[in-house]
Amino acid sequence: MKTSAMYKPIFSAVAFVAGYLMLAAPAVAQQNSYAVTVPFAFSAGNQTLPAGEYRVGEIGQGPVVMIRGVDNTASTLVVPTFISRQTDRDLDAKLVFHQYGSHRFLSEVWFWGSDRGTQLSASQAEIEYAKLDQEVQRELLASTK
Repeated sequence: MKTSAMYKPIFSAVAFVAGYLMLAAPAVAQQNSYAVTVPFAFSAGNQTLPAGEYRVGEIGQGPVVMIRGVDNTASTLVVPTFISRQTDRDLDAKLVFHQYGSHRFLSEVWFWGSDRGTQLSASQAEIEYAKLDQEVQRELLASTK
């Protein structure tokens, strides 16, 4: 019984943070967000999302990215591990995908007017596809703002 009492404050704190992120994410993501139509199914983090129109936004100053279907049928919260900088002075908003055969994985997220973007770690599924298909293709989708 004492052990469960020890974990109660930890569980409460985790539940509070998760609830805060779920409630705050839509409002904060609107500060720096854009719409983009993705014409194919893709994986973001450990979730597979269908083709469709999405709103992509930062939560706070990053590095957390929210990807939400505009019809609210699909969404995911992605925590990238790297912050990247563009050197080619292209400050457009865009998504970058890695493609292995017919499987696409979200790799980078860039926002309007900023040379700062987020680069996602490869998921276990992407690592497995990379082992099978050594040739990776990069695919860019520009935002419709």
